[in-house]
Amino acid sequence: MLRAQNRALQALRRALAWLLASHELIGSIPGMTALIARLEAAIVALTDAGTTQERLRVAALERTATTSRVRKELWSLRMVPVVTVARTAAPNDPDLAADVRMPDSRRNDERLLASAQAMAQAIESKQQLFIDNGLPPNFFDQLVATTTTLRQLIDERGSTRALRKGSTAAVIAAVVEGRKVLRLLNNTLTVSVPSSTIAQGWASAKHVIQGNRPSTIASETTPVAHESPVVAALPLPVDVKTPAADVTQATAVVMPALKEAA
Repeated sequence: MLRAQNRALQALRRALAWLLASHELIGSIPGMTALIARLEAAIVALTDAGTTQERLRVAALERTATTSRVRKELWSLRMVPVVTVARTAAPNDPDLAADVRMPDSRRNDERLLASAQAMAQAIESKQQLFIDNGLPPNFFDQLVATTTTLRQLIDERGSTRALRKGSTAAVIAAVVEGRKVLRLLNNTLTVSVPSSTIAQGWASAKHVIQGNRPSTIASETTPVAHESPVVAALPLPVDVKTPAADVTQATAVVMPALKEAA
């Protein structure tokens, strides 16, 4: 996942931890149980999608390295020796002259594979000529096997790209869902809990670390100017009553990482 998506996942987990730790204080609020369940589901979905995305990324890197190695093997160890023997031992053979040749570049996989397949067809009935001129007895089988392996790797590369696109879409969808749930949770807490103590704990739980400092962005509906960072991560005992206006000022809706990630 991207760094912004990783920060979004951390923020969702931190918010969930605060909600679970504050269950006795907020458990009686209507709808909280369902919203917390949605938050948990979003975290699971984002975690699973991120894991799949990383696994596919590593697999793609390994496949790229393997493809490069097999491509080089096909070019240098399977095709070049055959062309060398054909030009040296049978320069006037029309079949060999037409099909036993190297492509312009090995960077074009399809052209390389087409040349290797044409070469194999041209020399299949004349294998003894190449063996008599120094190639190993199984040179033809090696040529065919290496060509087949490269074809399989190229086909798998395309399917892996499609899977990676799917996992990326799943990550984005989970981030969007988490953002929606946090917005609903923030709205519910703001309306239902007239305590700045709980509001401070909730705002702190949603802080997102960007670089070396915590960052908070106000909600779309509740602007907060020059808000000081909140240190407390868990709520204190609710024995101090303050005006409901303090709750509005203390809460911050949805972290910047979630918006950036989506």
